[in-house]
Amino acid sequence: MIISDSSTLILLAKCDLIELFVSGFSLIIPETVYDEIIRKGMEKGKYDAYLLEKLVFDEKIQVRQTNNESLRKIQDFFSIHSGESDAIALCLDLNVKYLLCDENKILASARILLSTSSYT
Repeated sequence: MIISDSSTLILLAKCDLIELFVSGFSLIIPETVYDEIIRKGMEKGKYDAYLLEKLVFDEKIQVRQTNNESLRKIQDFFSIHSGESDAIALCLDLNVKYLLCDENKILASARILLSTSSYT
C-alpha cells in the first residue's frame, strides 16, 4: 500500500501516469485530499479530477478518513497543510511505510514521525 498527498497525485494524473501507477500498486488517499483535488477540481471542470474520480469509482484508488489522534500528534509536532498531515496520519493509522510526496519538509516530518511509531 502507498499513501499519496495532493501534489503528487495531481502530477501523476497530469503526466498520464496515474493509471499505470495504480495498476501496479494499491493507492490510498485521505478524504481531505479527495475533497481538495477531486471534488473541488470537478467543480472547476479539471480533466485530471475527473480521471481521478473514475479511478476512485473503479476502486483503483481508496479514500480513507484519518484517525483524529494521529492527526493531532502530527499537527502538534509540525505546521503542515491538512492534506499532507492527513497523508502522514494515514501512514501511521494503517501502518503503511510508503508516502508519495514531493515536499522535503513533509518527507522529513514523515520520517521523524514514522520512525517513532511502532515500526521503522
